[in-house]
Amino acid sequence: QGIQLEHVLATGPNRIFAEADAIYHAVVNLITNAIEACAERKKNEDDASYQPRILVEVQANRTHVETMVVDNGPGMDSLQCDRVFIAFESTKGARGSGLGLAVSQKIVGEHGGTILLKSELGKGSCFTIQLPADQDSDVNRSTQEHTLATQPKDLRPIN
Repeated sequence: QGIQLEHVLATGPNRIFAEADAIYHAVVNLITNAIEACAERKKNEDDASYQPRILVEVQANRTHVETMVVDNGPGMDSLQCDRVFIAFESTKGARGSGLGLAVSQKIVGEHGGTILLKSELGKGSCFTIQLPADQDSDVNRSTQEHTLATQPKDLRPIN
């Protein structure tokens, strides 16, 4: 009946220099969209054995921290994928504003990152937020502070 939620957290260096509330908002938006996608497929699924699943996985290396939100919802075709980050475009009809992914992309971009999308119709979607890792060097911190100069001053490392 419910949605199975799994998470896998990186054990390596996974620190980013960011505004925590903003990144939290972007990740929660992706998870909320995944929940809604799985619920939609469950409602329309003829196969009674369909089990909605969402995986949230954080991977890290020396240069990037990636947060992946993977669902087994209905997925999207290439036309939907091309338009998903456009403001006011929504696949949810009247239930959606079409702002969630556009705002998330803006937040991530202002932190020097990107959001990637892989989706297959009938199989699900994977959204990946890639953010630069805080390498704790003076040169790297200076570059990040310059990149984030337009952000509120509540910037701090997130572990």
